[in-house]
Amino acid sequence: MSAFFLHHIHGPAQAQEPLRIRPVHAARSAPPASRSLGWDVLGALWGVGASSGASLFASLMVGLITCEENEFSDGGGLDCKDNSFSDGMAIGMGVLLPLTSTLLVPAAVSAVGEMTGGRGRFGFALLGAFAGTALATPLFAYGLSQRDEGEVGLLDPLTLAGMGSMALLSSVGAILGYRLSHRREVRRESALWLPRCCMSPRDRRVTPGFAGRF
Repeated sequence: MSAFFLHHIHGPAQAQEPLRIRPVHAARSAPPASRSLGWDVLGALWGVGASSGASLFASLMVGLITCEENEFSDGGGLDCKDNSFSDGMAIGMGVLLPLTSTLLVPAAVSAVGEMTGGRGRFGFALLGAFAGTALATPLFAYGLSQRDEGEVGLLDPLTLAGMGSMALLSSVGAILGYRLSHRREVRRESALWLPRCCMSPRDRRVTPGFAGRF
């Protein structure tokens, strides 16, 4: 709603202009009353994709670093002793995927929300994503621990179930946190009351008052 400033004109011009309504400058547009869930889902999908890609690439680098002696066979394949490559990649994935899910998913939800007029807070989206990731991490870690010797284990059914639940729960948590904080900000901004002063154009008298949305 528009904000107005009410003041009384004192002095000789009081009979002609007893009351005047003057608009207050709009520092920020009124917050939207509701948001489309589709934008938040789009941001979550963006974050899940970034999290999965970054975790896979980084865990591959960890596997290469932990590969003993980095020896290459005559056929050009990577020759790592004692399953050091698969063990390193599995450990890297087990650490990095929960970390990136906790950080990148709420960051993407908040970024898309900011671009589409949202008032939500990143901190609340981060808390929601952390809670969702924490619920899914035990299943994901258990799946990795049950992998066959010499295998990374990312295609194991339990591991896939853990990855899927982590993507889902971190997205749901981030979206809930962002939307709840958005509603909180809308209520706070809708009840905005600010002190204002106005100067009479005739006698230059300054009159105190207030401005707000009502």
